[in-house]
Amino acid sequence: MAAKLSIRKALHEWKLYLFVIPSLLFVLTFSYFPVISAIYHSFFDWQGGDAKVYVGLANFERLWGMVFSGRRLSP
Repeated sequence: MAAKLSIRKALHEWKLYLFVIPSLLFVLTFSYFPVISAIYHSFFDWQGGDAKVYVGLANFERLWGMVFSGRRLSP
């Protein structure tokens, strides 16, 4: 079990945390941001560019309708 890290010790060894920051930024940028962006854009009828129309759950209804009816997804 890991020992508790006191604030005093964390402030004393602050330079060690500088090694963690680049990897944390890398993970946030290339893992979490694309997932959040995909979830956000899934609620829009968006073909790229500036014009996008909010459709709510209509994209998901269309997807599930195609999955259960056996139809293929079309672009």
